[in-house]
Formats: sequence, C-alpha cells, structure tokens
Amino acid sequence: MAIHYLKNNEIDYSKWDRCIDSALNGSVYARTWFLDIVTDHWNALIEDDYLSVFPLVYQTHYFRNVIYMPELIKHLGVFSSRPGSGEKILQFLKAIPPEFKRVHICFNKHNSQLIKQLPGSERPVFELDLIIPAEKRYSSYSERVNSILSSARQNKLAVMKNTSLYEFEKLLDRKAYRRRLTELQKMHRIILHLMRKNQAEIIGAYGPENMICAAACFIRSHHNVILFIARSDHFGEISQAGYLILDTFLKKYSARNITLSFDYQDKTWNKRLFTDFGAQESHYFCYRNRQKL
Repeated sequence: MAIHYLKNNEIDYSKWDRCIDSALNGSVYARTWFLDIVTDHWNALIEDDYLSVFPLVYQTHYFRNVIYMPELIKHLGVFSSRPGSGEKILQFLKAIPPEFKRVHICFNKHNSQLIKQLPGSERPVFELDLIIPAEKRYSSYSERVNSILSSARQNKLAVMKNTSLYEFEKLLDRKAYRRRLTELQKMHRIILHLMRKNQAEIIGAYGPENMICAAACFIRSHHNVILFIARSDHFGEISQAGYLILDTFLKKYSARNITLSFDYQDKTWNKRLFTDFGAQESHYFCYRNRQKL
C-alpha cells in the first residue's frame, strides 16, 4: 500500500469521484463538487491509484495550516471500495504532512467503528431504517406522536412535498443573523445542484396565513437519505410542524431499502423528535490532536 499526498491541482477529479461512487462508505460530502463549494482549500491523501481517498480540508489560522471540519460537512475520513481497518486509518493519519500543525477530522461512521482508541470525542447521529412498510410504521407510532400529529393538524398546518428553494430560503433569511452570509450562499449552491439532479427534496409546512413556518431539506447520498438542513420559526416550533414534515416524508419513502440519517440537529430538530419516530442513536468519532502521531 502506497499513500500519496496530492495538492488540489494534482488530483484527478474523475478518478476521485469514481472512488467515492464505488466506496462502501461513499458520501456526498466527499464528492469533489461538494468539497469545492464548502471550502477554498482541500488537498488529499490517496492510496495507490485512487483505491482509497482521504480529503484534507484546511485553512490558514495565525499563519499555520490547520485541518478542520467545515460547517456544512458532518464527517469525512477514509473512503474505499474495500473493507477498511483501524491500521489503515492510522497509516493515513500518519501520512498527513507536517505542515498541518493542528488536525480536526470527524470520521464517517464506517471509520469510526475502527479507531476508538485515538484521542478525540464521539458525536451522536440518529438513523432510521425506512424498510418497514408504511402500515406497520404507523401502527407503531407512540401515543405521544399521534397526539402531537393530531394537535399539529388542528393548527391548520399544510404540508407541501415539493417546496421551492426560494420558499425555503425565505425561512432561512429570517434567521440569517445566526449564519454568515457566505454559509447561506454555499448552502444555496449545494441544494440547487442536487435539486437539478433530482437528489434533493424540500418539504415545507405552512401556517394559517400561508406563511412557511418550517421546512426540511433531504438529500440522497449513496442509497441513503440525509436530513441536510431544517428550520422552524417560532410558530413552527410551538405547533410541532417538524412532526408533520417527518410523518409526510415517512409516508412517501416507507418500505424502501434506505436509511434516513439525521445529520442536522438544533433545539427543535433534535433527539426527542427523531427518536419519537423510532430513530436509533449511534456515534461518529472526531479526532483532534495538535501534534503528529
């Protein structure tokens, strides 16, 4: 096994994306176009002729290059079409050039199962298998979920399955002060790119005055679906619009061999909401070290 360090202009984008497409743990986060949108700087470690790849997203901080996790990427790590090992991941980490004095990498779930001995921390992620038929899933709803759904419907909320990006961004703009404008622009480019490829869907909830009060963007990634970004305004929060949106999504996609990953979380779109629908908690590992291994 030979691991090569390549700068961005030396990477063969076609070979890279073919590796991600065929990887056992492939993810939209690791596609070249996605990395190009979320960051100005990324290089890579590559095993042999793109057998395995490891993106290194970096920025300059106080005149030092540091590897970090962009806000819109939840996990990266090593991607390969072959089963991995903890030893291989360690070899990739050791191959990170010494110019990167600080390293912060959140590894994908497949990697995380292999490297728990490293310094760092675990972060929760919630996953829901959608293979259960719709009728069986609805019958398993708890009394609490049924009560919340009933209450939300009494608030005269209307759910739209194909909410436009424009409508979604009206909701985002109301809370734009919480995000830098550049992050909103990056999010727009990502969602627009995926919608054009029919790989993203926005489901929105509208209040009595036909004002959007909550919405969620789901993106498809390698036979799975990711809750990429979600928002609720004050009315959406108190009316539990998120429950109606998830119920609508599950009605559409139940009995399919895919997993819904709740990568986005905030005070409204949180563990209670996800686990109420049967999502299971797992973890991915975030490595952080100021010194070389």
